Amino acid sequence: MIKLLIIAVECVLICPKLVFANNADSSQAMDFGTVRVSSPQNAATIVLGSDGEYGTKSNIATSSGQRNGIMRYTVTEFWLFNRTITASTATNGSLECSTPATCSGCSVTFDNMSVNPTSQSMSLINNNKNFNYGGRLNIPANCGYGTFSGSLAVSYSYNGESTFGTLPVNLVIDPQPVNVQSTQDLSFGAVLSTVTHDVVVSPNGSRQSSAYVINDSSYPPTNGIIKISKEEAGSRTVTVAVDSQTSISNGGTSLTVDLVTDLPTSSITLTSKDTYINVGGTLHVTQGAPAGEYNGTYRIEVTY
Repeated sequence: MIKLLIIAVECVLICPKLVFANNADSSQAMDFGTVRVSSPQNAATIVLGSDGEYGTKSNIATSSGQRNGIMRYTVTEFWLFNRTITASTATNGSLECSTPATCSGCSVTFDNMSVNPTSQSMSLINNNKNFNYGGRLNIPANCGYGTFSGSLAVSYSYNGESTFGTLPVNLVIDPQPVNVQSTQDLSFGAVLSTVTHDVVVSPNGSRQSSAYVINDSSYPPTNGIIKISKEEAGSRTVTVAVDSQTSISNGGTSLTVDLVTDLPTSSITLTSKDTYINVGGTLHVTQGAPAGEYNGTYRIEVTY
């Protein structure tokens, strides 16, 4: 006799659920480049296309170095069939300045994001593709200058699931040109040349008393005044260099002038729109110098 034993074994099949867990990483920041606003007292806008080219610009004097933003989308899970990934545009954002002292703490806003293409089909073989981004920046009035940066959250969807990525956005606003203008000439007034002597006019405009100067209202002594102007609201640091010596001439005769200013240092910070520099000097009069008007120039250089 053969006894058969039948053992029933219950098998449980565990089927994992596949989730949508892919990557979207920035491979190139959206860079609006370096721009200079035409009239900083007014707002400005600049549009960057998803192809990396500038579009409409308002109140922008110069612009260069732009490039579109690029997000690299990669499918990291295994799948059998092609899937179409759809890109969404981000909501509005803002860029903050890294140097508040020069840009008055202003915030540049971002809107009108564009993406190209809006969707892409991916396969097992071609499992990563680029999405290109552009948009518009709005620069407020009196924003100053500096480096602005921020980031935008972008999303991608497939079959009800979403993947998010972060796209950096950058902008550099160049400072406005600094204007330098002479608003008053340095004058030593009327002097005698019966002996060799010096005539001193201080940066505040006073002339040193001497037996060889003449108080003639037609030729009053005056200090030189230089005006340095800027358009931005923010402060700016500049370096000022004034000739230490020059000469004035009448025909074939020249007299030497040593120059001084009221600047405490060569590096100064411009906090208001107009900054004034006072210039004085010492005129070395040579005995027997011919009578007449002596004229000359000196140079002031502002570096920023």
